[in-house]
Amino acid sequence: MIGIDLDHTLLDEAPNCLALSDAWKRWRRDRGIPTLNDVKPEYLGKAIPALSVLNLDGLEDVRFSLHGGTHRELAGKNLKGHSLVDLIRDEDRERFFQWLRHFIEYPCGVLASATVDHESGNRTAVRTLTLPVKRESHLPPQKAYLALDHFANPKAWRDDTIRSVSLPREYRYVDLGFGTP
Repeated sequence: MIGIDLDHTLLDEAPNCLALSDAWKRWRRDRGIPTLNDVKPEYLGKAIPALSVLNLDGLEDVRFSLHGGTHRELAGKNLKGHSLVDLIRDEDRERFFQWLRHFIEYPCGVLASATVDHESGNRTAVRTLTLPVKRESHLPPQKAYLALDHFANPKAWRDDTIRSVSLPREYRYVDLGFGTP
């Protein structure tokens, strides 16, 4: 099994991100990026509610195809079919597109600490790990698997709709064997 260059001490307080990292490594085995046929959701265990899957249909068309209960509660709405780009603050979009290009072109993962802004003015600190999956082995990544750990009481944001996501204060590209930017 090929490893990934990820400092696991960064995941000490992020069990859902750690579960995705471990599952993703099992999915890929000794190959590069796993394909949809390799994905076994049961490998995620208790982290399944904290996982979302994004369709990558171009830089400006990144949509939730699946979202777990943690994402639903944090957003205060159903995200299926919604554009992730629409949730990114306008002033952060160009940087977001740069990260997305790197994510697809290298390909690489992204471990990030970000802030979710709610309509009420409340803010929630989150840590995310995003890893690529391909539809077919000869194609670039078309899916992003996103695990989320939050550092707030979920009752604090229940029924408090998401306004925007601030781009990460802190992020690291994760080398999956293809280098990083």
